[in-house]
Amino acid sequence: MRLACWRRLGSVARQRNVFKGEVLIRDGMTVQELARRMRQSSALVKRTLRRIGHDVVNLSERIRLDVAELVALEFDLNSRRQAVERKWISRPPIVTIMGHVDHGKTTLLDSLRKTSVAASEPGGITQHIGAFQVKLTTGAEVTFIDTPGHALFSTLRQRGATVTDIVVLVVAADDGVMKQTSQSIKFAQQANVPIIVAINKIDKKNANIGRVKQSLLQHGIQLEEFGGDIQAVAMSALQEVNIDLLIESILAQAELLDLSAHVNKPAEGVVIESSLDKGKGALATVLVQQGI
Repeated sequence: MRLACWRRLGSVARQRNVFKGEVLIRDGMTVQELARRMRQSSALVKRTLRRIGHDVVNLSERIRLDVAELVALEFDLNSRRQAVERKWISRPPIVTIMGHVDHGKTTLLDSLRKTSVAASEPGGITQHIGAFQVKLTTGAEVTFIDTPGHALFSTLRQRGATVTDIVVLVVAADDGVMKQTSQSIKFAQQANVPIIVAINKIDKKNANIGRVKQSLLQHGIQLEEFGGDIQAVAMSALQEVNIDLLIESILAQAELLDLSAHVNKPAEGVVIESSLDKGKGALATVLVQQGI
């Protein structure tokens, strides 16, 4: 309501031509940069921001375009938006690995990047959300997000589903759809992202791929062989069987999505996880979505 009020005042000021001058503004400019362009002290601009309801911590903090316009009005300045030529480039897909605990998600990631993460986790169970980029043997790059499968980490699974382009749902062929599998399906569907099913552990003696597919159907997962549009790959992460088929499915889905990012703008992203380290202090894994 307050923002709308300031906009109305600004509209009246423009109609009456009562401006003392003009300032060139752009989206994502810092408080210090805005102050310099308006030829005002940074401290005064900072106080003005607080007065209009936009509290800032430091002068290097970036502000939105509409906020910069309101500040300019406070100094009786007409604001003119700086034209920015948008530059878009193709970007690697963001793929979130989801599923029930101990269904082989981390082992799958180990196979994809040829490292061993599971061995370093207590009990071999992932207890945090992590992100890393892998250059595949095909030369293509994929950003993977690994989410915990344990029941205690449902919030982390939900966060992983909301920042991704594609969800790879890992289901053990000897276990089938379990509680966290069902929850992962729900999160992926709520986020409206495409799903690829990786039916893992097909090397196990009691593996039953047909039963898993039927169980997935009961949970709203319409596989291609049943007339749906969701791909399923039967594989073994431990034995590295059909890993190449899963990669092909991921890259094919990414090609359909035609993913791109706007690069010539201030960076925008989301914090995937954060922690405190005794030696290093505050640490964070940030997924940059736009800008540089």
